[in-house]
Amino acid sequence: MPRLRERRTKRNDNKNAILFIIFWLAVSVECVALFNRNYTVYGFSRIFLVPIILVRIFWLSNARKLSVYVYLFLLFSLLADSFTIFGNEKIATLGLSFFTISYLSIACYFLQLRDNHNKGHLIFLISAIVVASLCSLWFYSPEIHKQTFYSQIALHSLLLCFMVYSLLVSNPKIPAKPFGLFLIASLFIVLGNILYAVDALYLHWRYAVIESIIGLCNGFYLFLLTKGALGSIKKMRDCL
Repeated sequence: MPRLRERRTKRNDNKNAILFIIFWLAVSVECVALFNRNYTVYGFSRIFLVPIILVRIFWLSNARKLSVYVYLFLLFSLLADSFTIFGNEKIATLGLSFFTISYLSIACYFLQLRDNHNKGHLIFLISAIVVASLCSLWFYSPEIHKQTFYSQIALHSLLLCFMVYSLLVSNPKIPAKPFGLFLIASLFIVLGNILYAVDALYLHWRYAVIESIIGLCNGFYLFLLTKGALGSIKKMRDCL
């Protein structure tokens, strides 16, 4: 039995190493493509990141013990990537809203780690309705596009701050290592969003290196957040 367990552990370590290399290879290709303004290659490399993480979860982990909020986060992140990369202007706006909802899902996950009986799902539902309403204004009333866009940015920033706040108030209930991973992941996505806002609103996408750094921040955010979530299920019961 010990030998069998050791063999199985070694196999899992090998699989984990392969997926690690594939994930960071995809992130590297994404960053190089952004630097060279090759948005076709960027799109196809970016779209693989969440599926690679899902393979990691279902192949090597006890997926049933992972919170539904983590799966919602991955789902909305994948939808956001798909819509912003392959959609037109209106569809891309909807994709940005999916990014906003993905931050909310992680905030609810952090609150769930603090208290398994919290009402995070109600917060999620109400905020998702608000985001969807803002999107509908853009789809059906194009003349108020500018006001809707800035409202969406404000809500996006607010929910990102709420995500960080949820992590900090949940600190005493989260084991040290997963909390450290969550905190570093949050810092990366905050940095990525700040760079995105500055590049889009003030620099008008003049510097390709900034786009590459944004892509790198997103890669670290996805990787560290899911690594922390997978690590936490070994030490505490965090499923709904």
